[in-house]
Amino acid sequence: RVRRVGPGEAGLWAETAARGRGVTPELAAFMRDLGTVSAQAAGTHAFLAEIAGEPVAAGSLGIQGDVALLAGAS
Repeated sequence: RVRRVGPGEAGLWAETAARGRGVTPELAAFMRDLGTVSAQAAGTHAFLAEIAGEPVAAGSLGIQGDVALLAGAS
């Protein structure tokens, strides 16, 4: 199932996104920090895909004016 990230779940979204990208351990902390901020940014809608209630993928939709960006799929 795919669902929108709820209040207080930005860290979960960021962790899922970082794991999905397979980044190096040195880059993982940065990606989690950046993801936590990105998931809460104005105009951003963050999503988690789950299997049996466990997050397995992350994605986001950013909308600013007439421009939309579908990104962060992992």
